[in-house]
Amino acid sequence: MDKGDFHGLIYELIGGVNKVNFDVSGIRYVQAAMFSGNYYWFCSTAGTLAFDAKGYPANDNKPLFKDKNISGVFNDKEGNYWFSTLNEGIMFVPDLNMRLTEMRNCSPSFIVTNKDEVYISTNKNEVYSFNHDNNTLLLRYRDSLSHDVLAFRRDPYGGEFMLVAQSLKVLNQNFRPTLFYSRAIKGIIPIDDKYYAYSGTSIAGLIQKHSGGRSKWDSLFRSSHHDMDGKVAHILTGYRFSSVAYSPYTSAIYFGGNNGLYKITPDNISIREVTSDNEQIYATQLELFDHRIFAITATNTLLVIDSNDQVTTVKDSKGLHLYRMCPVNDELIVMTDRGIKKYNSRSGSLISTGILRGIKSEEIRDIKPLGDLLMVATNRGIITTPAKENTIAAAPIFNITSISINSREYIPQKRHDLGYDENNIEIRYSIIYYRNPDAHSLYYKINDGKWTHNSKASGALKLASLSPGNYKIAFYIGELSGETSIIPTDTITLNIQPPFWNTAWFLTMVVFLVVSLAYTYYRWQTGLLKKQNQLLTDKVELERNLHKSVLTSIRSQMNPHFFYNALNTIQAFIIADDKRNASTYLSKFSKLTRTILEMTEKETITLAEEINALRLYLDLEKVRFNNEFQYSINTEQGIDPEITRIPSMIVQPYIENSIKHGLLHKNGEKTLQVYFCKNKGNLSIIIDDNGIGRKKSMELNKIRTDKHKSFATKATMKRIEILNKENKNIGVVYTDKSDEFDRPAGTTVSITIPLIKE
Repeated sequence: MDKGDFHGLIYELIGGVNKVNFDVSGIRYVQAAMFSGNYYWFCSTAGTLAFDAKGYPANDNKPLFKDKNISGVFNDKEGNYWFSTLNEGIMFVPDLNMRLTEMRNCSPSFIVTNKDEVYISTNKNEVYSFNHDNNTLLLRYRDSLSHDVLAFRRDPYGGEFMLVAQSLKVLNQNFRPTLFYSRAIKGIIPIDDKYYAYSGTSIAGLIQKHSGGRSKWDSLFRSSHHDMDGKVAHILTGYRFSSVAYSPYTSAIYFGGNNGLYKITPDNISIREVTSDNEQIYATQLELFDHRIFAITATNTLLVIDSNDQVTTVKDSKGLHLYRMCPVNDELIVMTDRGIKKYNSRSGSLISTGILRGIKSEEIRDIKPLGDLLMVATNRGIITTPAKENTIAAAPIFNITSISINSREYIPQKRHDLGYDENNIEIRYSIIYYRNPDAHSLYYKINDGKWTHNSKASGALKLASLSPGNYKIAFYIGELSGETSIIPTDTITLNIQPPFWNTAWFLTMVVFLVVSLAYTYYRWQTGLLKKQNQLLTDKVELERNLHKSVLTSIRSQMNPHFFYNALNTIQAFIIADDKRNASTYLSKFSKLTRTILEMTEKETITLAEEINALRLYLDLEKVRFNNEFQYSINTEQGIDPEITRIPSMIVQPYIENSIKHGLLHKNGEKTLQVYFCKNKGNLSIIIDDNGIGRKKSMELNKIRTDKHKSFATKATMKRIEILNKENKNIGVVYTDKSDEFDRPAGTTVSITIPLIKE
């Protein structure tokens, strides 16, 4: 069977009896059938067909959304329809009689209606005629300058079209230009059959349509500065004027700009500024409605100006962002960031309205009535919708979704009993209102306090560091008309228990604890004093031991054997009549003795002083070995001996020990090397000899007959131990050397001292 022969019927059987049949010849495949909103719906890949309860088709039995793949239909409690698709999401339709006509590659800006005629200007400086019966558009005029249309009106006196897109063009009924003015025009309005009033950048005034006939504006026109061959009169100059309005009831023209609002009448050529409480009015849009001038200001306030220039502020306009206003039949429609509202002349305020439901207010550019329809210019195209107001009003749904207590989330309840420290509360909520989420304000109050506005966008109310007590938190969605009559939308109660430290038993415990702490503190202070006294005693004892160790070190460095050997050497030089060596040796001996005595008065000495003393000592010892003993003292580059300090009388006893126990008993060449170098922030002193080694030395000491007790090293170690108690951190390490046959080859002593600089 050919497609043209397809004839589809669907029957509804109730109790086996055929009640209603539906002709669905417009679609070939039904993928869903349902009853919603008093309509039977048959969804397909090529739109959906609707039938009323008696089986009569809607939309002339043509599929709705014939280019969409419809999978389901839902009618909500406000009478709106939701259509689900398989590939394009969900579509929202407030009224089945509402239609959207998309304009490809452009968007409408203003609408002009006259009986059954509809004309649309666009953001590309074009004019279309619109047939609302079959939703067709016909291009009537396209300007060479592509610019958004700022004003589009029809002259009721001659039927011409006034098209403003920076420049002004007047088009006749065949859309051919009859007048062109190249100055930057922002707004224009006919005031009679001879003149237009215009506002623009730096100028505002009158434009003459023709020179014939008389007008009450002739004298003002003639007395002004003229342009464009005398057809344009500049009445106001020097400021930027963005809006213009004319009241035939008072024969007054109003010009709004960045320097105020001005009023001009033909019988009073002088210009008069209209102010509000002696403040200038910066009007961005002016409209005539109900015999008065309405103005939207740059500060988002709606003002009403009567015939006596008395200015009244529409109180409910404060706090709103006002997009634009449009007089529609007997109502003034105002588009705001909280939905579409209308002006109530009786109360002088803005109230919510049910017209244009489902259309975002910020998308509306213009509204014009056409019989029982409204033509709406939006960013998406032309919307044709019934002019009647939707009487089904559903309040927004407010829901407390969760409550967070000290950052821990709980299921919300009507009452929460909390501990004293559970006082950081965050109440999260959601508001379901698909029309316009910003159409209503959200307020809250705590107990009997005042209602406070809260941001709906945040989705939460945060209460930090609440004191103990009962808190009844009430929420309200709407506008505050009188606080005494407000019924809260929802409430939640918080009961925060007082802290335990406010109880008698806790205070008793605190007193007991304070007394105990005081006693403990007393004992602690007593112990601290005892400890401080002990530390002073230990310090005195440490200093005494340190002085004792210094004396011991002096004794070790000036022992009788050394003095005896030195004097014998001097005597030998004298007997041998070697006066020169005797004098040199005696001079070095006296210098060494004086140096050692001077060191006893210092806690630390410079490295240069230590090296000088060591050289004197080694030179004296060298004579004893008949030139078989050689020594060297080397300092690493980067160490300044003049500013580097070390404890006094530390190094010499170890050198003496190397000579006395290591080199004295060695046959052949005897060498001693002393190195001063840096090692990780410390000064390392390395004493290296090629003597017989410590093991052999100890064996010789055991068989010696004189049993001489050398206490130089022991005294020095005792002194180092005392210095380390003062955090000097001096370390000494012995290393026994051996040759390739594992025979003793000498000893290396490493002394580590923290670097001390002047």
